Amino acid sequence: MILGDMPLEIIREIHKGLKPTDLVNSALSNIDVMRVIVDMIPKIRAIKIGITSEKLNGKCDGDEFELHIPKVNREEIQELLHFLMPQIVNEIHSLQLENELVGDEISDEQLAQLLQLTKNAPLKQLALSEIDLERINTWTLALLAGYDKLEKVEIEGCNLGGDTEAKLLRCFQASFQTLTQIDLKGTSQITDHFSQRVSRSCPNLAYFRISDCPRVTTLSALPFIESTAFRLSDKLDVHMDNTEFDANQLQNFMRSPLFGSQSAEWSLKPVVVPLGYDKPAVLALHSSRKCVLIFV
Repeated sequence: MILGDMPLEIIREIHKGLKPTDLVNSALSNIDVMRVIVDMIPKIRAIKIGITSEKLNGKCDGDEFELHIPKVNREEIQELLHFLMPQIVNEIHSLQLENELVGDEISDEQLAQLLQLTKNAPLKQLALSEIDLERINTWTLALLAGYDKLEKVEIEGCNLGGDTEAKLLRCFQASFQTLTQIDLKGTSQITDHFSQRVSRSCPNLAYFRISDCPRVTTLSALPFIESTAFRLSDKLDVHMDNTEFDANQLQNFMRSPLFGSQSAEWSLKPVVVPLGYDKPAVLALHSSRKCVLIFV
């Protein structure tokens, strides 16, 4: 007798003693087993989904769940996911989508499917990694707007097309009032426009990274200083490693009559911040004691 032919109570009894990871992988192996034991999977708060060349498999670590989905999106895999995801997403606060393929990309169809399957998750954190967003349709990216209470957005190593930057800003606009942290790294098409829009739209922002983005200049730092009074937090950390930021240029901008604040109310000085190592930074301090700390 194979497992799928056993009485339901016996199948559940067999799985009671399994570790969470073994339980998940047993469920992922057979849709009939999935239906019987899916409610035995522990509550999930964070999920990382990787598109891979491996077979479908999962791993549980406390309330964190890692799911590897093959790019070859066969019908039986879709059936398993369409049954599993609605059962576990209702309490997920963190979602990470990552391309783990070597020399290949996530398809628009597969990304759209994953976004649809997680659309009811009350997400606070969203991360996109190594995804070629230029190949993704506008209506698929628009699904990101469904996550309307995000507190943290992370985009790393993603390729953007000519208008993808503007599309992302529109997608995340729904969360502008709740975002406290935005982390962009290694996304070469990002420009100063992204920072300029965010600086005037996210009153709760306390951390902004735009590192390893070669098209970013000093003009990404300036609007965060100009909009200091708009933000609720007293301190904003801005990370601009490996960009075209220039502290002398920033000082000249702040002395200009076009500067969107009172130059006399600001001081600008180089500092070193101990982060386990000495990290150079520039401190822009307002007379109100609010500040912007720019890491370079």
